[in-house]
Amino acid sequence: MDRVSEPICNKMNRIIDLNLNYRQA
Repeated sequence: MDRVSEPICNKMNRIIDLNLNYRQA
């Protein structure tokens, strides 16, 4: 994975984690 897409993937993973945590709450 190149350096440009890596931060984007990290952002997407963070958003997904936030959505999962929001559903569990």
